[in-house]
Amino acid sequence: KIANAPVEVRLIAQEQSIEPGFDFSFLVVTETPSGVPQDREVELTITFRGDEGVLEEINDKVRTQGGEILAQYKVPEKALSANVEARLQEGDHVSTAYLNVLSSYSPTASFLHLSRAQTDEVPVGGEVVVEATTTHGGTLFWEVLAAGRVRAVGATSGRRINFTATYDMLPKIRVVGY
Repeated sequence: KIANAPVEVRLIAQEQSIEPGFDFSFLVVTETPSGVPQDREVELTITFRGDEGVLEEINDKVRTQGGEILAQYKVPEKALSANVEARLQEGDHVSTAYLNVLSSYSPTASFLHLSRAQTDEVPVGGEVVVEATTTHGGTLFWEVLAAGRVRAVGATSGRRINFTATYDMLPKIRVVGY
């Protein structure tokens, strides 16, 4: 790999699509070309576009800790896409990264967004908490998937999904809500 800068910036989308009125989050990663995390200040330009062009443009600076930071921005109503540019200046060297995420579509204007309430790892036997944001109230049904199997199921009338982490959920899970 030929590096353009001694420290590079990357962007990783946390969602596959944006949802108007909800938070759009992405991970900003700063590391050496060999993958060693570096704490740096990164300039961000987030542009939300709609049918009529640019709805909102946000210029921000974030500082990574341990080589990463989760950035979150509210998606304006009627947004169809979010474009993110990250710029990291190291002396004469500049590293840039780009991210483009399109909006999701729902004929009933119903959306459900799930996100982890805590950011640290949960040990086996520990409680996993998932926050649910939705456009409509009602019962939220959920499933925990791991290794191609359903490991836990439940329903809640609230906006929090709580379950205990078990060995059969290792090494990674996916929580599905509907």
